Amino acid sequence: MQGSMGRSRPARRGMCRDCSCRRSNEDGFTLVEIAIVVAILALLATIAVPKFLRFQLKSQRSEVFTNVAGIAKVQLAYYTEYESFVSCEESPGTPLNGELHEFDMNRGGWTQLGWVPDGYVRCHYEGQLYDASDNQQSDANAADWVKIVGTCDLDDDDKNAIIWEDVDPDSTSATAQHMVLRENPGTVIGTRY
Repeated sequence: MQGSMGRSRPARRGMCRDCSCRRSNEDGFTLVEIAIVVAILALLATIAVPKFLRFQLKSQRSEVFTNVAGIAKVQLAYYTEYESFVSCEESPGTPLNGELHEFDMNRGGWTQLGWVPDGYVRCHYEGQLYDASDNQQSDANAADWVKIVGTCDLDDDDKNAIIWEDVDPDSTSATAQHMVLRENPGTVIGTRY
């Protein structure tokens, strides 16, 4: 017992007996280590940032799908009650640049239809009336079905993404998609936003 109390502890590796001096290579990182860390971070950033921007555009694009489907349901309800559709001018009348804009209810037809988006919008919306006999756009009195169109350019590249849904409750047209949300072929092929 006495022998163990009188022994001094062995010195740690790389340390002096009195712990006042340290080895110089333990003071920090080498330039090579820092360069490796910076290179790894740069590589991760070049992979992550474009993916993040793409996911951000996809989340913004979900607005158009929700709003076009909502407008189509309101058009169908209007048709059920009044046996006609409402022609709606493109709203808002702002440039398509991916920024949020206030929806303009004063543009033709929107007040009559009674559809209002939840807040500001990035895309333009309209309701185009069609005559089933020749599938041409028509006026409100001769319309057999309506096409709800949403147009976006979220990435501001002057290539519009177009989403539409046809409301043809009586199946009067062979070309109408009958309540199916569709993308313009150019939108799909070009992965447009």
